[in-house]
Amino acid sequence: SMEVAEHPIVSGPQWRMVLPMCAPLELSDAPPEGVEQVPLVLHPRREDVWGVRNIGEYEKQLKERRYMTRVDGDLEGPFTLAVAATKGDAKVVTISAAEFATDGVAFARELVLASEGFQLRSRNPGNVTLFVNSLHWLNDNTQFMNIGRPIDLAVLEVESPSTVKVVQTLTIVVWPVLALVCGGVAWWVRRR
Repeated sequence: SMEVAEHPIVSGPQWRMVLPMCAPLELSDAPPEGVEQVPLVLHPRREDVWGVRNIGEYEKQLKERRYMTRVDGDLEGPFTLAVAATKGDAKVVTISAAEFATDGVAFARELVLASEGFQLRSRNPGNVTLFVNSLHWLNDNTQFMNIGRPIDLAVLEVESPSTVKVVQTLTIVVWPVLALVCGGVAWWVRRR
C-alpha cells in the first residue's frame, strides 16, 4: 500500500489509489535555490516491489523459466511516486504514472458485498481525488479541494435547497422539453 504525505493535495486518510506502470521519481538532494519540493505519494520498501532498470533482463527470465526475480542493480524502495514543487508563485505537480487518471483506471468500478447487499463502488477513488486536488492546488483554488475524503462520483452534495430545485427542474422538465423541441424541428425540416 502507498503512503501519502502531509500536503493539501493528499491530506486526510489514505485512499484506495493505483498508479499503474509508474516509475520512481528521483528527487534532487539539493534542489535549486528557492525551489521547495514535497513528496506526495510514497511506496515503502517491499520485497515484492522494485524498480526495473533493464526490462530486457526480465524478458530473458520469462523465456527461460516463466517467472521473474529481481535483477542485481534494480532499484529498491522506498519510492517517491508523486511530488509537488514550488518556486515563488510557480507550481508543478509530477505524478509518475501516465495512466493514473484515465477512465479505465480512475473510474474503474467493482461489485462489493455490503451490509445493504451488493453495491457497485469505485475501485480507485483516490486517483480522481489526486487528479482534481492537484488541478485546484495548481490554480490556487484550494477552497474547492476535496480535502480528507475521496470524491464519490455517485453522490452530488448541494448545500442550497433552491439549487436542488433548479437542478431538478432542469433535469425533469427543461432538458427533456428542449430535446423534444429540437427533435420536432429536425423532423419538420426533413419533412419539407
